[in-house]
Order: sequence, then C-alpha cells, then structure tokens
Amino acid sequence: MATAAGAPRSAATPGRRKRSRPGRKWRQGIGRPRPDPTQGPAPTSHLPSAGRIVNLPQHSSARSTLARGRHGGAGLGAPNPRDLVDIWKRFGEKEVSHSMAHYLQAVAALKSDKGHARVVDIADHLGVSKSGVTSMLRSLQSRGLVTHERYGAVELTPSGQRLASRTESNRRVLTMFLSEILGVPEAVASEDACMIEHLVSPEVSIELLRLTTFVRSKHPVAAQFRDAYKASPRSCAEHAPGACELCGETCLHESLVCEPKDGGAEV
Repeated sequence: MATAAGAPRSAATPGRRKRSRPGRKWRQGIGRPRPDPTQGPAPTSHLPSAGRIVNLPQHSSARSTLARGRHGGAGLGAPNPRDLVDIWKRFGEKEVSHSMAHYLQAVAALKSDKGHARVVDIADHLGVSKSGVTSMLRSLQSRGLVTHERYGAVELTPSGQRLASRTESNRRVLTMFLSEILGVPEAVASEDACMIEHLVSPEVSIELLRLTTFVRSKHPVAAQFRDAYKASPRSCAEHAPGACELCGETCLHESLVCEPKDGGAEV
C-alpha cells in the first residue's frame, strides 16, 4: 500500500505498536499464578467477559442493577442497556414460544375432554391446518415435550405436562389479578394474560396469587385496601412537574395514555 506521497509504507509504522495476544498456554490457564486460597477469592481479571447470560440468578448483579435503575432508586431509573440485552437474549431462549404453549395446552385440554389428542383434533381445536400441527409437533418433540407416532395420538411428556399446567395456571392467576384486583375490563385482562402467560416466572406468579388471595379475603385490612384503592386517583396530575416520587421528571401516566401525534398507530 502506498502513502499519500507515493512512497511505500513500512511494515512497522513509527508510533504504532503491534497489539500482542496472550499465548495459547496462557489462554488455557497453563502457567498462570495460582492464587493462595487463604488470601480470599481468586482474581478474575484474566477471565474473558461474559458472552450472554442464559440463566440469570435471582440475586445476580445484573438483575439487581436492573431493579435499582441506572440512577438508583426503587427501580424507576433507566436500566443499564447491557442488562436489557441480556434479558432479551434470555427472552429468546425461553423453553417454549407463545404458539408452543398454546399447542401444549390444547393437547392437555383434548386429553381431558376426549381422552385423546390427534392431529385432526388439535387442528380443529386451534383452528389451524393439519400440516401446521404436524410441523409444530416436530418442534415440540425435538424439545422432549410431546411424543407422537405417525397417525397416532399425541402424548405430553412429564416436562410437557408441567409446562402446560404452569402456563394455564399463569393465565388464570394473571386474569384474576388484572380483572378483580386492578379492575381491568375482563376482555382486556383475558387478552393480556394470554399474551404473557408463558413468560411470567413462577416467583412472580406465586406472589400475584398470594396478593390476589389476600385482597379478595375477608380480612379487615383487605377490605380497607379495596376501598382505598378504588378511591385513589387514576393519575398523578395533582403533583407539580418533577414532584411525583414515582415519576420523576417524566410523568409515567401521561406517557402511557397519550395518543400518537404523528398519525401513527397507538402502541
């Protein structure tokens, strides 16, 4: 390659140092100093950065950082973008998709109602083609969630049965919480519950069920809560801009209910 003056450029450009890479033995851990176990945890500066988080522990730094928000507080600040990327990667690694969850529930429902679930039964139950059912069954079978012999009945494996039951339970809990506790119209509650039933973690669903059970109970505090919640304002317009403890500088309520001004579809 020639320089601007036409003279060939030397292999080693003055002022630039060739970036060195660790040797193979060093990358494999051979020859690294072993830390003294009595001196605390081993140093991690030599370790490569994590590529992606598959199973994010409940109390991991990524989840706690997301809960605190970038600027601290009670989870209302902007989360770290890298934490969001990790979560979305894990979102794509869920055991089943929305469609898969519906197929598992369909098989479970047909087994309960008719005693068997065949391809034609599943197609009629979901309103899809038989070829579509066959394709989905192959995906479910590859994940170990169903067993299916050609022209035979479809059976849920223990893992498939657990997922179907958990998804159905999530839907019921979400529908009750949204409609009976939050007062969301039943049709909206049912639709929203259907969209997220396969995504909610057991820990969240259990706490939602616990809260729903308590608020619906005859406990005097539960009755007071129901009355106070119904009487509470639906917006934070009573606060001066920036004075709301929850919203901060941007009103959350306004951002949720405002209509698009550019003619686009409302999200």
